Amino acid sequence: MLTLERLDQKAWRFQSDWPLGADTHLDEALDLMAAGKLGKAEKLLRDVLVVCPDHIDVWHHLVVPEEFIFAASSRISGALRRPILAG
Repeated sequence: MLTLERLDQKAWRFQSDWPLGADTHLDEALDLMAAGKLGKAEKLLRDVLVVCPDHIDVWHHLVVPEEFIFAASSRISGALRRPILAG
């Protein structure tokens, strides 16, 4: 589980009880995604969820892959450049 610990009035720190290696697997999965090996990356991310079902970064990369974000932002920026016609 991920918790937020207050260090002082203006400082906070995230603490996790995730097993050692979970973040290493996440980093490896991100490298696979960057290399276009999405199937292998997804398997690795899902393997992390077996031992860390509340790992927010893993959920993020499973739900919102970078390719989707870039494709969506390209479509949105193209739509914003089109003239808006009065109805």
